[in-house]
Amino acid sequence: MGRPIVAGMSKTATFLRAVSALSIAAGGAWYLSVYSCSYPHEGGPGLPAGFQPLLPADPTLPGGRVRVRPPGFAVGSLEHAHEEYLDSLSENAPQRLRFALPSAAQVEVDIARARAEQRSGASEAGAEELQLFLSSPAGRVTRELLFFAWEGSAGFDPHVEIREREEREPIARFRVTSVGGWYPSDAPQLEEGRAYNFRVAWREGHSASRAFRIATAEEERLYELARRAIDRIPEPRYRSVLEVLLARADERFGTALELARRARTLHAEEALLAPLETLIEAELRQKSSGS
Repeated sequence: MGRPIVAGMSKTATFLRAVSALSIAAGGAWYLSVYSCSYPHEGGPGLPAGFQPLLPADPTLPGGRVRVRPPGFAVGSLEHAHEEYLDSLSENAPQRLRFALPSAAQVEVDIARARAEQRSGASEAGAEELQLFLSSPAGRVTRELLFFAWEGSAGFDPHVEIREREEREPIARFRVTSVGGWYPSDAPQLEEGRAYNFRVAWREGHSASRAFRIATAEEERLYELARRAIDRIPEPRYRSVLEVLLARADERFGTALELARRARTLHAEEALLAPLETLIEAELRQKSSGS
């Protein structure tokens, strides 16, 4: 009696094992089919972040090592984006372009310092000089992007005056609108690497002076390379923060303020943008033509 039962169970077990193996194979084929359709070019379930499935056409190196491809995933934090930027910089990038990522607390400390210096400088300036906040150009600037801008009322018939030094006669004087204007194409060309001052003058008075310097061709090249490194960051809001920090690190203060204000309207969720805008405004208000 026992032997036929054992034989019957053996056949049943063999049949079940065959069905099980067939099911696994069919399920695996189904999974691979769905996987390849759902994740044709990027990592899917079971793959760590930053890894991708190896495609048949992917080249390999001697020894069977897979050639590394750019990761197809979004940068997960501002800190990570900053690291990606630093890793992408060329070896000859100047140190100022390898800026550190400030914390929100550090930005608040810098705002307080800049405002304290601004109050100290304001006590020495006349009331008429404080009517305007000259925002651009300031620090290093591209010669082709010389737009003179300010906030506040400049009075009637405003002009911009350009000097090499405060005490000298203007090398250029041109009329602008009530909010600013471009450097005229028929005015004397400003030289690369040279520092200048500008102020806004009107019938009743004039503003304080603002210092700026025309960037050299090499400075422009290095800045553009750094900006392209930021362009590789996939997350737009992190790119915006890094662009502001890059412009500030390269002493392009007018550009930094413009970028910060634009970024705040596009990425209000990024907490560091608002204090950065406030900091750059405070630094611009605190800087004099001699700084």
